[in-house]
Amino acid sequence: MGERCDFLEEISTKRADWVIKVYVVRMWYGLPQPNSSEVGALEIALHDSKDSRIHYMVPKLVVRLFRPILSEGQLYSISSFIVQKNNM
Repeated sequence: MGERCDFLEEISTKRADWVIKVYVVRMWYGLPQPNSSEVGALEIALHDSKDSRIHYMVPKLVVRLFRPILSEGQLYSISSFIVQKNNM
């Protein structure tokens, strides 16, 4: 039996046991505050096999753990993460 895989269109704030397989479409660094030259969070655009896309943010405090292992255009399985509403 294969590994469970959820699709981006199914993701909500109701669970924390999601498993997704996605391509990293693009990565960039956000700025923590306007007019700041400091590097902020790592912003990532993800794409799944159903052509859905989602924005993923790696907080500034753990960027150094994720940046060396992620590359644009690569397929990744991501699990055990939380989803929060963007109140912007």
